[in-house]
Amino acid sequence: MNEIARHIENLLLEHKCVIVPHLGGFVTQYVSARYVEDEKLFLPPYRSVGFNPQLIVNDGLLVQSYMRVYDTSYTETIQMIEDAVFNLKTELQQNGCYELNGVGTLNLNIDGHYNFHPINSGILAPELFGLDAIPIQELKEKRVVLRSQEATIPNKKNYTISINRELINYTAAAIIAIVCYFFVWGDSFILNNDSQPHQAAVVPLVEHIAKEVDVKVRDTLVHKQRKITDLITINKQIVENHHQRLANTPTSYFTIVLASSVSKKNAKTFIKQLRTDGFQEGVILCKSKMNRVVYGKYATAQEAHKALTLYKKDNRFEQGWILQVPKLSNL
Repeated sequence: MNEIARHIENLLLEHKCVIVPHLGGFVTQYVSARYVEDEKLFLPPYRSVGFNPQLIVNDGLLVQSYMRVYDTSYTETIQMIEDAVFNLKTELQQNGCYELNGVGTLNLNIDGHYNFHPINSGILAPELFGLDAIPIQELKEKRVVLRSQEATIPNKKNYTISINRELINYTAAAIIAIVCYFFVWGDSFILNNDSQPHQAAVVPLVEHIAKEVDVKVRDTLVHKQRKITDLITINKQIVENHHQRLANTPTSYFTIVLASSVSKKNAKTFIKQLRTDGFQEGVILCKSKMNRVVYGKYATAQEAHKALTLYKKDNRFEQGWILQVPKLSNL
């Protein structure tokens, strides 16, 4: 951590404004808690800091901090601060930016004006320490369905029954045989009462054809009914398996939020630094027009909290909190 940034960060713990002579003043403000409707989440309040280049008159706070640490005289301390400010401006002109660890980043525009970007997690605030995001789900009205109404709902099932062409041919042959019988032997029954031998010969043939057709019809209908029953059973099994897969599929996961409301450029820089230091699971989560830097995917909140406790050895995880993310969200 650079020297002047350490003094500014410590002074902002107790003061609302710290002025760096010949540079500008750092002013703190509280950002109230807010509700993210799409994520059903209350975010905790935090303390942010801004930069005002018009505040350049020495207020004495930075001088007192230097004198207390280095045990120097007032004149020596003023010279130390002027040297630190000179080095800061020199680096700004060379690199275009200067990072004040724990406070933010100061940028120099082409027109010579300063732009200040505070750290995403906010500066240290003892009174806000330990506050975490709170997920709150909306109450949904339950629909009551009467059993009598459920019983009246028809269960519509469509069946397709195909007729065997061979069966039609047998039926047509039987009809033709009967018609021919009456045409050929009709007059003999009227004119000659001795036609019993002919009738005895033809009737068994007709009965045999009719029985054979009846057997074919029954076999075909039974076969088709079995096919329909098998199709209904298979369809029912497919639906049950689909419902079981849906029930076993998790609808959300948990992740660690390291920074919120950041630009994509700063988020990518932050993730690059994490990966350089060995933290490979940092990604950008874009939702509700808000960019967040998150880390890891966990099945339960307990697993996420356990991982966060381990990672807090790194100062970038100290202000981290747990967020429940719907499965449809893209990382």
